[in-house]
Amino acid sequence: FLFYFYGQIWLKWEQGNWQDVVDPIIRDSSPAQSHELLRCIEIGLLCVQLLADDRPIMSHVVALLENETIETRRPKPP
Repeated sequence: FLFYFYGQIWLKWEQGNWQDVVDPIIRDSSPAQSHELLRCIEIGLLCVQLLADDRPIMSHVVALLENETIETRRPKPP
């Protein structure tokens, strides 16, 4: 189930339809912060990469969440 779920999230993100995976209450309450929601999805996708070497270490995840100027890698497909 989790692999299917991850695949669906990744596919929506890849197609540019990432808003479809965000709860409408959250998505619609702060449309100006959609870039933050997208960044959180991208970071989440990085954290569930199949190979451990492709996942960021926790200190890097924290840095990514705290600092929007740090570039994220592109998540690999499941």
